[in-house]
Amino acid sequence: MPHSRYQSRGFSLSEALILVGILGISGTLFAVNSAKSETEARAQELQQNRALISEAIDSYRADHGWYPCDPVRDWNSSGNPANLIRQLTEYTDATGRPSAERTESAQFGPYLPSLPPEPVSGLAKVAVDISAERTLGDLGAAVAGGEGRGGWRYEVRSGHVVADLGRSFPANCARF
Repeated sequence: MPHSRYQSRGFSLSEALILVGILGISGTLFAVNSAKSETEARAQELQQNRALISEAIDSYRADHGWYPCDPVRDWNSSGNPANLIRQLTEYTDATGRPSAERTESAQFGPYLPSLPPEPVSGLAKVAVDISAERTLGDLGAAVAGGEGRGGWRYEVRSGHVVADLGRSFPANCARF
């Protein structure tokens, strides 16, 4: 039987195993970097959204003389979360009563086009605490120890807002 000068030769078992190992390591590195990039992007979005809400609350205070949901002076003194969102996203009068349209009495705001979602849970909701007054760090620590419901936690007396994630808060992200 005549022999060909060029014999076809495939990969040896050791070469195939090395190739599979290299592809596996490359895939793992890609997956880790993708997950890290997504987590970093979510953490950055969380900080930006929290800053937007904080600025809106501070602007409300500058216009009205108190934070929204103030238990003594504000129209929404009970701290109703749906009304708080309306106070930040609609026009308000001197008492804080929201109005979908600008009127002679509703001259303030709106401070936000919509409540930005908390990006880890994806929820655009807020829990309101009208009784406590803590520093931002203390509020963040208190929320960190809880279960977390997603969305935002707003403390009326201090005007602080933090992500309400409890123990599920991303480790690489500052709380405030």
